[in-house]
Amino acid sequence: MSDTKLICTNCGAEINSADTKCPYCGYINEEGAEKAYMDHLYDIKDDLDKVDEAAAAEYGKGYSKTIKLIMITLITLLIISGIVFAYRLVDRHKRMENDKIKGGNMLDEMAWKKKAFAEFDRLYEQGDYDKLCEEVYAAADQKHDVYEWEHYRFASTYMDYLSTITDLEYADKNGWDEFGAKTVFYKCCLIYYRDDMYKYGDPDYKLTDEEKEKLEPVIEYMNNVLHERLGFTDEDMADLKGSLVDDNNCINYDECTKVAVKHMDQFK
Repeated sequence: MSDTKLICTNCGAEINSADTKCPYCGYINEEGAEKAYMDHLYDIKDDLDKVDEAAAAEYGKGYSKTIKLIMITLITLLIISGIVFAYRLVDRHKRMENDKIKGGNMLDEMAWKKKAFAEFDRLYEQGDYDKLCEEVYAAADQKHDVYEWEHYRFASTYMDYLSTITDLEYADKNGWDEFGAKTVFYKCCLIYYRDDMYKYGDPDYKLTDEEKEKLEPVIEYMNNVLHERLGFTDEDMADLKGSLVDDNNCINYDECTKVAVKHMDQFK
């Protein structure tokens, strides 16, 4: 009886079901590999049976029992090995499938970046920063890697500025609460210590001179909030720097929240 035909899940070629792997691309055929292994296992069992019969005829029943025990042990070990083999085979197959998916996703992401980053650049050059932040953070919500865009730090800073305006409008209407105090102070610290702060020891994460120039009105606004609305002087910020800027040159959010809550009574 001839082998049935299968389609290789990797390259799409027609192969025999008994093939252990695709003869065209080398991809594992689980059905054929498993059958070949089990056939090999049965051959070993038959050989052991023959050994057992020969041993019984030559050495008698006492030795035969010993041989049978050895045979049972060997078969048990072979079955366990078969289970491990099958698991590894399936695991390898899954990993290869996942690699194919990841590869496809990477190509899709590269195509997305080429198009989206060009649009981000256009909005950045035109000075349409509100629209830019909207586009960047919508993409981030969709799990796109926006952090590799060269002006992401600029967009992040401008977004902090926009959200601070909203937070202050809420505080003017409803009074300060702990959440608003924490977030506004933290965002002001991101601006105030901008020249000291970069991500995980990477100086390239700092704002460029061009970005600082474009953000000059934002920086002035945020520093005014820090001094006039939150009541912190330059001397205060110099004293707090040691605790607020951590060893990685990042702003320590937890320390910022402690300071904000402690000084909330001075917030206007």
